[in-house]
Amino acid sequence: MMKIYLARPFTGHSYKEVAAYYKKCSKELTKYGYQILNPLTCKNFLKNEKSLKSGYFNHPAITPHAIFRRDKWMVKQADIVYANLLSSTKVSIGVCFELAWANTYHKHTILAVNQNNVYNHAFLIEAADMTFTKHEEVIKYLKELTRGR
Repeated sequence: MMKIYLARPFTGHSYKEVAAYYKKCSKELTKYGYQILNPLTCKNFLKNEKSLKSGYFNHPAITPHAIFRRDKWMVKQADIVYANLLSSTKVSIGVCFELAWANTYHKHTILAVNQNNVYNHAFLIEAADMTFTKHEEVIKYLKELTRGR
């Protein structure tokens, strides 16, 4: 079973929105045999947050050190890192780090980004093995990847 780390910006989005995205992706990808890793792990206590932000320090699971180390560990465990940056209007430093770690650890890295997106940057494009402009194209590719087509 291949492990896939799903990266996505959190800042400015509600917990419900981010959790719904991960739930949908998990449902799609587990049926193709992927084990899902994501940075929302162990953060259910944020479920009432309307606008997530960097800098939560009142819980052991979300200190800067805990977030940094856990996300880095998850990226290292993954076979594939998929960063969906399609709807982003602000740069997430966390996602940039996750892509850099993925590149350093030689993970198969997939990026979804629009041409006019704030993430359309040479470093991020170069860090990715593949770049798509639609989430559905990524899912189709990941499905085919597990089926050897």
